Amino acid sequence: MKKFTFLLSLLLASSGVTASAQDARSWAKLSADANLANAVTDLSTLTDGGTYAFYSVGQSKYITINNFDNLHFGRAASLTASNAESGLAVFKFHITKNGDKTTYTFETAIGGQYMPAAADNNNKGGATATSTPASFVIQNHTTEANPTTKTDGQFVIKNESDNLSFDMGGDDTNQFCGWQGKGDNCWYKIVPVQLSETKAYSVPYVTTDNAGNTVTYLSGRKTLTEGETFATPIVPYYYSISSDQTNYVVGTDNCKFTYKLSKTGEAPVEFSTDNNKVWYTLKTRNSDGNYLVRQADNIIRSGGNDGVSKYDATCITSLDLLDGGLWAFVEDGVAVKLLNKQNGKYLRVNGAGNQANFNGDASKFYFQKITPEGGFVADFSLQYAATSFLGDHSSYNNTPLLATYNNAKANVDNGSAFIAKKIDLNSDADFIALAKNVVTAEIDAATASEDSSDELVAQTAAALSTAKTTVASATSYDAIVTARTAAFSYPANVDANAYYQIIAQSVNGQGVRINKTNISSESMVVNKNGVLEAGERNSRIIRRTTASDALVPQMWQLVANADGSYKIKNANTNCCIGQIQSNGTGVEMPISNEGAGDYVITKGLAVNKFLLKNGSHMLNAYQGDANTIIADYNGNNSGDTGSNWVIKKVTTVPVSITDAKYATVAFPFATKVATAGVKAYYATGAADGMITLVEYPEGIIPANQGALLYNEAGATTANLTVEATDKTVEGNKLMPATAKRSGFAANETYVLAKNSANEAAFLKNGLTVIPANKAYIAAETIPADNNGSNVLNFNFGQVTGINGVVAADKAGVQYFDLQGRRVLYPAHGIFVTNTGKKVFVK
Repeated sequence: MKKFTFLLSLLLASSGVTASAQDARSWAKLSADANLANAVTDLSTLTDGGTYAFYSVGQSKYITINNFDNLHFGRAASLTASNAESGLAVFKFHITKNGDKTTYTFETAIGGQYMPAAADNNNKGGATATSTPASFVIQNHTTEANPTTKTDGQFVIKNESDNLSFDMGGDDTNQFCGWQGKGDNCWYKIVPVQLSETKAYSVPYVTTDNAGNTVTYLSGRKTLTEGETFATPIVPYYYSISSDQTNYVVGTDNCKFTYKLSKTGEAPVEFSTDNNKVWYTLKTRNSDGNYLVRQADNIIRSGGNDGVSKYDATCITSLDLLDGGLWAFVEDGVAVKLLNKQNGKYLRVNGAGNQANFNGDASKFYFQKITPEGGFVADFSLQYAATSFLGDHSSYNNTPLLATYNNAKANVDNGSAFIAKKIDLNSDADFIALAKNVVTAEIDAATASEDSSDELVAQTAAALSTAKTTVASATSYDAIVTARTAAFSYPANVDANAYYQIIAQSVNGQGVRINKTNISSESMVVNKNGVLEAGERNSRIIRRTTASDALVPQMWQLVANADGSYKIKNANTNCCIGQIQSNGTGVEMPISNEGAGDYVITKGLAVNKFLLKNGSHMLNAYQGDANTIIADYNGNNSGDTGSNWVIKKVTTVPVSITDAKYATVAFPFATKVATAGVKAYYATGAADGMITLVEYPEGIIPANQGALLYNEAGATTANLTVEATDKTVEGNKLMPATAKRSGFAANETYVLAKNSANEAAFLKNGLTVIPANKAYIAAETIPADNNGSNVLNFNFGQVTGINGVVAADKAGVQYFDLQGRRVLYPAHGIFVTNTGKKVFVK
C-alpha cells in the first residue's frame, strides 16, 4: 500500500471550491451516533437520497471534511450526535441504475459539493470536494487480475471510468485520497446515519484594529449549532474588544460576526523572543508562594508532598529542577504561551479541566486581573477558556499539579493567582547563590570513577573536583552551568576513535537470567561488494548475542553530533543503529546513515550504566523477541533495568589459531600483532598454483585488508591490538570480508581449507558466502594460466590458514603438480615445491 504524505502547506489550496475563507458553512447534525453494527451488507438495500458514512476498515476511521475553507477530506475516529462536526462525515447517495450496472455520486454534507473522482492526489494535499459530481461503482472485490473478494459488508469504491479507488493513507496524515484498489486501506464499510433537523454552522469571525485592518490572529471560525450564542473572543485585560452587533444567536441569517480590537494598557511581563529570553519564577496561593516547577512531564509545586513552598535547596535538589522552575512568556497575537527553560518546550493543556503537560502544540492563555480569596494580591491569572483558568488545582500521588480549573471568573481561587518574579540569571544574587548550592550538592552526591577505565564512566573524580572549585568561585549562572556540564557529561570519557561493546546486565528486573547481552550485527549479511542491501527489513533488525559470540560484530563507534547526542555505528557494516519507531518494535540498521538514530547517552540506574535514548524511547534488552531483538521501551520508564547498558572499550581482538598454525582475518580497523611468534602476511601475486606472500611491516595489518596469520609453534590465541594508523599496502590479493558477504557464484572465490593431501591451501569455494572477518581470494584476480587451478599453495614461513585447518607435517621438501595436488613420488614433468621453486623432473 502506498504511503501518503500530508502537505499542510497546501491545505488552503482550492480544488473546485470557490467559497471565501470568510463564508459560513452549514450542515445537518447527526440525530444518533453512527453504529458499525448497522453497516450495509447488501448493496441492494442502499436508497437513492439516503445518508451514509464511509468507514475505512484499514485505518478504523471515517472519511470526513476537516477544512471548512477548501473542503479537504480528512478522517474521524468516531461519529457522535454530541459532536456537531460529526455531520461533516455524512454523504447523500445519488443512485443511477442502467440495466445491470449501478453507479453512484456522493454529495457531501456541504450541499452542492461532491466526492471527486479518486486520484493519486496525495502530492496535492489530498482530496477536496468539488461542485462537479464524479461517478463511482461499488464492488465487493479488489482490482487485481486475481482479486480478493469479501462477503462480510466490506466494499471497494472505484471510479466508474478506471481502476483508481478510495484509499485512506496511514501514519496520521489526516487525509483521504485515491489509489489502486488493493491492499488493506481500500476496504470500506458503508454505515447508514440519521440526521436531525438541527443545523450546525462553521461561523467565521473577523476582528479589525483601529485603522480597520483585519487582525488575523484574532479572526477565525467556531463550530456552533443553530440557536447557540456566539461567545465574544477572549482578550487579555489590557485589550478591549467591541462590536456594533446586538444579536449573537447563530442562525441562517446570522452566522458571521465582526469585532473591533484596541490595546488599552501594557502586559504584566516582558515577552521573550527567539533571540532574547526573559525568565520568571511563578508562584501561587499566597505571598510566600508555591513555586511551579517542571518534573518530568508534570508541573508540581516546588515543595512536593510535605507542603514546603520554598524555591531553595530544601526542595530544588538538581539544576534540572532549578531550570524547571523558570518560565518565559512568548506572545502569540493577544495570547501568550509558556516556555519552560529546562526542557525548552511549551506548556499544553488538553481542554478545560485537564492536567497540563508538554506533549504537543503550545496552548494559548490570556492575562486577566482577579481578586483572589483572603485579600491575596496577585499579578495576574491565566485564562484558558470562557470559565477555565490555569492553576495548581490537580494532584497526583498527593502532589499538587498544574491544570486548568473550571470555575467562573469572579470565583477563581488563589491557585489561579500568579506572582511572577523576573530572574536575571547572571546578576540576581539570590538565584546565583541557590544555583551554586544546588550544583555543589549534586557534585558531593556523585560517585566518581577512574577515567582510565575501559568502561565509559558517568563522571571522573578529577572532573568533579575541578567543577566544584569552579562553582565555588563562579559569579554568573552561565559559569555554574558550564562547570556542571563538565562534571556531569554523560558519558565522561568517550574516545571518538575507539570501538565499544554495548552490554546489558544478565539478569532482568524480575530475576530472569538472559544470556544474549551484547548488541551485535552478527546476523546481518552484505552483498559481494560489502554493501548492506535493501530487501526484507527483518534481515536488518539489530540483534543481541552472547559474550562468547563473535567479537567484531559487537564493536561500535560513538559518533558525536553537535548537540551532544551520538550516532552508534557498527564496525563491520559501517552503518548505524536506526531511529526507534515505536514501543515494542525491533530497531533496524538503515542502509543510508541519513536514517541513523541520534542517541542521547544519559545516566542509568547504577554507577556507569547508561540509557540510550532516541526521542522519547530508548533501547531495551528485555523487550525483544525471544531475547534477540533490540527493542525500544518508553523513555519515561528509565527504571526498567533492561534500558541500562554498560559501554566497554575494545582494545584487543583475540584470534584463535589451532594446531594447524593458521588463521585468516579481515577487520574494518587497523590492528597490530601483539603475540610473540605470530606473523601476519598479505598476498601480492599468484603463479603456477602458488601465492606470493609478504610479511606486514611491524606486524601492523591496515584497516580493510585481508591477512594471513601463522604461528610456527602451533595452537595459540593471537592478540591483535586495535591501532590508529593510516598505513596501507598495495596489490593485496587477500580480500577482506568484514560483515558476512553473500551473492558470489560457486567457485568465484578461493578460501583456506584442506587440500587432497589434508594440508592447508586456498581451494576454490563451492559456496556463495564468505564468513565475517575472514579473508578470501577472488578467482578473477588470478592470472589466466592459473585460473583453472582448484588449489593455490604457498611457501612455508610465508603461510597462513584459517581456524580449524589441520596441517600435515612439513618436514622435508614436498612436491605439487600444477593443479595444486600433492605428488608423493614425482616422476617426469614440471612440479612446484613447498619452498616456491619450480622444478623439472626428467
